[in-house]
Amino acid sequence: FAGALAAALGDTLGTEIGSASNGAAHALPSFRVVPHGTPGAVSLAGFVATMAGGLVLLVAVVGADLLRWEPAIAQSSGWLLCGSALVAAAAGGSAIESLVTGLAPGIARVPGWIRNLLTTLTGAAIARLVVGAPGT
Repeated sequence: FAGALAAALGDTLGTEIGSASNGAAHALPSFRVVPHGTPGAVSLAGFVATMAGGLVLLVAVVGADLLRWEPAIAQSSGWLLCGSALVAAAAGGSAIESLVTGLAPGIARVPGWIRNLLTTLTGAAIARLVVGAPGT
């Protein structure tokens, strides 16, 4: 769940911060320079904002004491594990949407909720992979 939220927050922050930045935006997977706001484009500022979204969510998760729900995260190294999982979920979820949009430009015409579903499901899967299955 937290991975899905990290991906959604990261994608939103990356889009908003990246669009407002002065740096170059690049289309994936070719990395050619494109105008800001191009579907699937990424910028350095947007990428940093995306990863920051995962860290922001880590603070929220810790603050809400949700970590005790997952025994693997409750260990002493759990904070690093959780932070890594959420940053990876934010970056991976956002990147997969950009990559798919770059590979198939017609996907930009797909309703936003479907692209967001792809982003959040990817983020949830990445977080689960980083943390591992319960009891492992």
